[in-house]
Parts: sequence; C-alpha cells; structure tokens
Amino acid sequence: MEGTTLVSLLLIAVAVAFLVRRWLSTQARMSLVSELAAARGWSFNPDEPGLVGKWPGEPFGRGDERSATNVLRGSWDGRKFIAFDYSYQPFRVRSDKPPRRFGVIAMQLPAALPWLEVEHEKLLVNPVEARQDIRFESEIFNRTFRITSPDEKYARAVIHPRLMELLLDRGEFGWRIMDEHLLGWYAGTHTPTELERRLTLLTQIANHIPPFIWRDYTNTDPRT
Repeated sequence: MEGTTLVSLLLIAVAVAFLVRRWLSTQARMSLVSELAAARGWSFNPDEPGLVGKWPGEPFGRGDERSATNVLRGSWDGRKFIAFDYSYQPFRVRSDKPPRRFGVIAMQLPAALPWLEVEHEKLLVNPVEARQDIRFESEIFNRTFRITSPDEKYARAVIHPRLMELLLDRGEFGWRIMDEHLLGWYAGTHTPTELERRLTLLTQIANHIPPFIWRDYTNTDPRT
C-alpha cells in the first residue's frame, strides 16, 4: 500500500512540475512578444479566440483545443498585418501527442483577389491526400510546392519565374491569397528575427504580383 501511495505521489509531482514548466514557458513567450510589440509600436493581445475560425484552409480547421495567442497588430513597409501563434491538438489515440504549432501572419492587400494557395510540401499535414493541381515548368518547384487555385491562368500569372525563384530560396513557408488578405504560415512560433523575415517575404510576394493582375482581376490598380 505504501509503495502504491509513493508512486501516486511521484506521478502527481511530475504532473505538477510539467504544468509549472509549461506555465513558465507560456509567460516567458508572452513577455518576449509583448516586448517586441512595445519596441515596434505594435499592439499586443495575449489571446484572441476569434482568430481561430476567421480564415478557412491550412493550418486551421484541424484537431481540437485550437488557440490563437500572442497576437500582434501593426504595419510593415506600409502594409497592415496581424501575426499570432496558432496551435491545435491533433485528433489522436495517444493522449501524449504534442500539439502542432504555427506562426501565422495575415497581411492586408490593397484589393481583393481570387483564391490562390501555395503549400510547402514539408508543411502538408497529410501528403497522401494532397494533390498537385497546377504544375509548372520547374520540376524542383513542383516537388517543393503544391499550388491550388480555381483559375489556372490567374495562378500562372501570379507565380511567374521570379516569384518561383524567391519562394525556393526562402524556406518552408506556406501562403495563400484570399480576398483582401495574403496569409502565410510556417511550423513553430514567431521569434523577433523570424517574424521580420516572414513579414519581409510576404511583402515581397505582394510586390511581385504583376500590375495587370490588379487591373484584370479586381478592376483596382494599387498604384493609383
């Protein structure tokens, strides 16, 4: 009986230590992001449940215990953005499976454009169910990214060779155009350096959209 009690106490102590360590990590993360917001003149909110279901598509809509935390709002190179930590617990048999975590950025576009999604193959949750809807001349690009859009002509016009080169050079990053937002995501959580790199990349993607796209697909030229 005493042995059983001792084991139970040890298990409780381990569980408490784990919870304390996770709480301390959460507080340290919150402090880091809030300090970044203060230094940059951005707004900070520790938790915004409304962002969890704001956009369709990856990395959203999977698992349970979904959360959007450490939310930053600001401007980068003249473009408004929202950046946050997104996580969910995969549906599972084993209860100790870790949550999946992503850094998400939604950048404002000057006008709404049709849906276009570019997924990096290393970010695919289930590569077996993924399919390459639109293939390009570069086999390296085709192996690295999955492109989907209801309008192939539009997708090919947006993803021209210079943008393909940029994407291949900038790492494991997924993004999509949806209405007036350019939304990007990558595995892990934001660090100040990584966040600035990804904000710069989204800005470059937006700047690489040819001018005629705004004219032909929105009747709005962002330069005017």
